Formats: sequence, structure tokens, C-alpha cells
Amino acid sequence: MIAGETADILNICINQNNQRKGYGSLLLSYLYKELKNRLIEEVFLEVRESNQSAISFYLNQGFKEISIRKNYYKPNSNKLSS
Repeated sequence: MIAGETADILNICINQNNQRKGYGSLLLSYLYKELKNRLIEEVFLEVRESNQSAISFYLNQGFKEISIRKNYYKPNSNKLSS
């Protein structure tokens, strides 16, 4: 989602069977090129605090932690209900 000179990454998913094979890095590289073409200067994203593999990935991709939203994610909010 683009707003002015910033962009927010809302969702990136790599099938679990294909993780740790470089696809996430390729996807972000493509995204960075597209955003640079649109003159975007900053990119933000949010990651559930318990998702340590995603946090590690994004830190390795050059992202920096700028804040933690306490109680932002509800317990079990990633589960579907009927």
C-alpha cells in the first residue's frame, strides 16, 4: 500500500515448502525495484512478535525494528472461525 513517499507491506507469503530457498529475497528485491521506480523512500511492515523466523528474515533484509505495538495482535487472531 503506497501513501505519498512511503509504502506499507501488508502481506508477503512464501509456501512453507519453499521457504529458505531465496524466494522471499527475490520477491523483496523485485518489490524494492518497483517502489524505487515510484519514488518511494521508506517501506514499513508489521510482524507478529512471536513470528521469529519472519523477524529474522526482515532484519537480514535490512529492516529495522522501530517499535512494538503492545496487545496489537489478539491471541489466536490468525485462526479462522465459523
